[in-house]
Amino acid sequence: MLLSLVVFGALWEISGAVLSVPLLGVMKIVAHHTDHPQMKSFLGMIREDPDVDEEKDRFWENKRKFRTAREARWAAALEEAERRNGTWLDADGNAVDAVPAEVETETEENPAAADEKADDAESEV
Repeated sequence: MLLSLVVFGALWEISGAVLSVPLLGVMKIVAHHTDHPQMKSFLGMIREDPDVDEEKDRFWENKRKFRTAREARWAAALEEAERRNGTWLDADGNAVDAVPAEVETETEENPAAADEKADDAESEV
């Protein structure tokens, strides 16, 4: 951290010295959250203590595992609900009828009969 303060101060004088701390912090955060090997080696060079984030890394790894499991449970529940309701979502998220198009119901064949059934149901009430 002191080296970045000296380098930034030499390049940009007092404003570089002031900006060196937040810029170094941003670089550390970006390097920590990037899984590229060069970023990991860069992070190893600018860290003061290499073991500083081990506990935090274990915490986030466990959190990712729980999140993945929760998303899998939600996907299974959604699929089961779609099966129960008779509709499916295609890859684009559009509702697709689960009943094949070849199978026609009584109401599709004879809409007048469906209207009569609805009138009979209303009159009974």
